[in-house]
Amino acid sequence: MAPGKSDGAARASGPFWPSLTLAIVGLLWGLYWLPTRWMQAHGLGPAWMSLIISAVALLGSIPLLLRDRQQLRHLDAQALFTGLLLASSFSLYNVSLVLTTVVNAVLLFYLSPIWSTVLGVWLLGERLRPQRIAALPLGLLGLMVVIGFENGLPVPRQLGDWLALWSGMLWAYGSVRSYSGNAAGITGNVVAFNAGALVGSLALIVLLPVAAAGALPDAATLLATLPVLVLLSLVFVLPSNVVMVWATQRLPAPRVSILLMTEVVAGTFSAALLAGETFGWRQIFGSALIIAAGMLEVMGRQSTGEKA
Repeated sequence: MAPGKSDGAARASGPFWPSLTLAIVGLLWGLYWLPTRWMQAHGLGPAWMSLIISAVALLGSIPLLLRDRQQLRHLDAQALFTGLLLASSFSLYNVSLVLTTVVNAVLLFYLSPIWSTVLGVWLLGERLRPQRIAALPLGLLGLMVVIGFENGLPVPRQLGDWLALWSGMLWAYGSVRSYSGNAAGITGNVVAFNAGALVGSLALIVLLPVAAAGALPDAATLLATLPVLVLLSLVFVLPSNVVMVWATQRLPAPRVSILLMTEVVAGTFSAALLAGETFGWRQIFGSALIIAAGMLEVMGRQSTGEKA
């Protein structure tokens, strides 16, 4: 996959702002468990929640694309496939949180920096910098410290474990493809991302058992949840999708995955504060390691194509 023509312009501003905004998005996604639990309490399963949010986000992004009709010509199969990869990974991850422990889901998904590093070296010829060699194990160690291993190592044993693992792999490959460059632009790729999320959610509803995807919501459930879903989609999901697409075009895939680990920090703090879950020195130390890994990754300059 050769870089597209827009690569130089896309990365001209350097990695600082994409890195910062991506880390903030990760922090905000760490609070996503709150509406997910609320939806489940009101009878809406995770796959149906993802389907409705994706449909609203897709409808919300189409007017943006119509304002720049030139991008329609570049919204080809390659851009749509990349969007499907990235968006489906989030759908799989959300469902995996229901089908396995949070420990297994988070750790298996956040193996993605390893997969994206391997793919970057293999497909793009990237060279490993010392900072990344240090940041990868530092971030993974931070995850392990935060979550712990009371139930042993998170080896895939059940469907939810495998969904989390596949989710991380899809995210790694999709972010590598996004960084390699295409001509669809930000708006076109956001539409592709949301379309991919819609297709991925439909596939999960069809392929997964009802106990995993959730039952078909009735009218009362939709009336209770739809206003919140629309607000969540337009105020949070769609803007965060724009940021993630923008960032994955400007940052190497391993850096994207490392910076998104801030989700674990926010999730740990918010769960302790709002749900009474365990929080102590182990969580503080692990969170510090994750933050240090992100800072170490951003501090280094990549010698091939990335400007600090």
